[in-house]
Amino acid sequence: LANAELATAVQKYLESKKSPLAPYADQIILEPNWQQALGITFVESNFCAKAANMNCGSVGVAPGHKQWKRFENHFQGFQAVTKLLNKPLYKDKYNTCKKKMGVYVVPGSLNWLRGCEKVEREMSVLVNTVNEKYGLSTPTTGIEVALAK
Repeated sequence: LANAELATAVQKYLESKKSPLAPYADQIILEPNWQQALGITFVESNFCAKAANMNCGSVGVAPGHKQWKRFENHFQGFQAVTKLLNKPLYKDKYNTCKKKMGVYVVPGSLNWLRGCEKVEREMSVLVNTVNEKYGLSTPTTGIEVALAK
């Protein structure tokens, strides 16, 4: 029930932002680092609404670059971000939006940072609201959530 309610809350949030990711909310919440990944997709492509080649997180430098990634759907573009964030470099060392400045986004900007952190906080509020409703513990470190099975 908690998963379904969180997925619905995330879907409504994404629908309010006119994001093509909205239909994938039930899959999004199962991805590692999904809250921060949504923050990144917000600042990189307006939650995938403006994603070239459905590359929601601008993975691979820029369109036209040989490392630019192309995806068949927006969820695959979102997953590319979560997979990247799960690599040791980002998971262990550059694990906050602020630490990603100059690494994930070069050089980065205050607007990029504020946008990433804002969405990450908004997702944390959704998670905490659902966790409180179902009497689930909310982690005190990091932003990951223990969802009910």
